[in-house]
Amino acid sequence: MATPPPPTPSPPSSSAASASASGIGIQEKLMKYKFHMAISLVVTAIGVSLIYLAPRFVTILAYFWPLFVSTALFLGAVVLFGKTSIPADEISALNAGEDLLDYVVAAGQNDPLLENLKSE
Repeated sequence: MATPPPPTPSPPSSSAASASASGIGIQEKLMKYKFHMAISLVVTAIGVSLIYLAPRFVTILAYFWPLFVSTALFLGAVVLFGKTSIPADEISALNAGEDLLDYVVAAGQNDPLLENLKSE
């Protein structure tokens, strides 16, 4: 049997020409976003390097555990005292301020230095 002849190259069709023109259009569209792509690449590189270079969570926990424990104990004490203390009514809070002012005024009335200044 005879082998078929090799296909002859055909001239570029209009679809091939439009494909190469659309390829240029894609490159132009991509060039519009070159700064966005560069920034996202830099941010990704920084993120990956931070994850790679940052200490592990267990290391941070081992270093700061006294701070975490003392903060938890303090917050627990605040909650405990907040629940167990007797709530003060608003009237006694106002009277406490008035009592303090009365004490300050009374202390100034018995001061001999102030009486000397008043007499001059």
